[in-house]
Amino acid sequence: MFVGEMNHMGPNKFNKNFARWILLVSLAVVFSFVAVGVGRGGDPGSANRIALQQVLTSMAARAQEHYHKPGFFGGGNGSFNNSAGGVGITMIGQLTQFPTSSIGTFSLGIVGATTLVLTGTGIFEGDDGNNIELVVTVFSDSLYFIYTN
Repeated sequence: MFVGEMNHMGPNKFNKNFARWILLVSLAVVFSFVAVGVGRGGDPGSANRIALQQVLTSMAARAQEHYHKPGFFGGGNGSFNNSAGGVGITMIGQLTQFPTSSIGTFSLGIVGATTLVLTGTGIFEGDDGNNIELVVTVFSDSLYFIYTN
């Protein structure tokens, strides 16, 4: 808009257009913040499930690394326990240095030659009123997740 055009619109029309523009911008900002807030913090239980899955996936990857590492390098030599002449995984401390964290607690369940079970219990309650729990069965080449609530 040129300065000459602004004089033809008059001060009232210019102020009304400016006020409408400010109103539209402020509404857009408010709607953006509402959309981001709903998308981020809608359900803390859902965020806890995702965090548990990330930690357990990392622990499972370390267990699979142990499985595939030769025994003379301190690995499992083709097993999660010491049945194949390797070093067995006997405690959760070998998988993670912190079995309890701000998102929950983690434990090592059944340790077989070809399978390993890890459990993560979250800090938030699930749909049934109990804390969220995720159980992952680790195989040499895959993972199987079970959410209990």
